[in-house]
Amino acid sequence: MSLKKIAIIGIFVLLAGAAINIILNVTDTFVKKSDEIVIEETDFSKIEVLADNAAVELLPSKENKTMVSFSGKMKKKLNYH
Repeated sequence: MSLKKIAIIGIFVLLAGAAINIILNVTDTFVKKSDEIVIEETDFSKIEVLADNAAVELLPSKENKTMVSFSGKMKKKLNYH
């Protein structure tokens, strides 16, 4: 086998390995996240919501407790506090 053929086979093996690595990392990047927070306060004068690429709905309620819930996909390695 010539040196040129060996180099071409080596490049294809490296490209195939890189493609497999990228596919496995992309599918494992996002995870489902949902959470619910209960707030005991009943009087609110200002509500501030920070969200990236999300829909926000504020629904009135007659209950004394305020519930904040969200669900969606987030990056697996993102630090959520």
